[in-house]
Formats: sequence, structure tokens, C-alpha cells
Amino acid sequence: MNAVRYTVEFENFGARIRESRLREPTITQRDLATAVGISQAKLVKIEKGLVLKLDALEFFRLADALAENVRWLLVGHTHSTAINLRADPAPTPPDDSPPGEAAHPKARKK
Repeated sequence: MNAVRYTVEFENFGARIRESRLREPTITQRDLATAVGISQAKLVKIEKGLVLKLDALEFFRLADALAENVRWLLVGHTHSTAINLRADPAPTPPDDSPPGEAAHPKARKK
């Protein structure tokens, strides 16, 4: 069975990677590339904005290696409502059953 590959598209991602990498304590491109499992050449291209699509696993490894907020890496700030990276639970249907009775018919006592 082939694995499904997801990609993340973004603007200015490379600049945010470089900014984060150069914060104290700094990390070299070589060390970051090694930690993420990509070549240093690919990291250079990412930082220069030449890579516009990135494998989602590589993206999350970059965020983890940089100890960086995923939302900030994607959109440049942490207060965006445009991207929801958290899986919200499905809404619970309203319980219209009389008090003391279970909503699901099989759960009702006979």
C-alpha cells in the first residue's frame, strides 16, 4: 500500500525558518538539516524561498527541531483563525430525551 503524502504550501516560510534558526541559541544549517533529515542544500533552498512545497513530515520536523510554533511558521503570527491545526472533536448532537433517559434507544432501560 502506498503512503499518502501531504504537502504544505506557504509564503515567506523560508525567512521564518532562517529567523528562528538564527535566534539564540543559534543552530547551523547543517545541524538543522541533519535533525530534520533533509540535505543542507534543500534547507538552503527553503530559506531562500525556492521551495514552495514541503512534505508535511519535514515541516513538522523543522518546527520541532527549532522548538517553534507551527502556526507562526505557516502564517507568520500565532493569532490566525485562517488555519486550524487542531482537530476539534465532532459536535455532540443535542439530547432531546426526557430527563433520566438515555438519548440512544439501545441505551434506554426497558
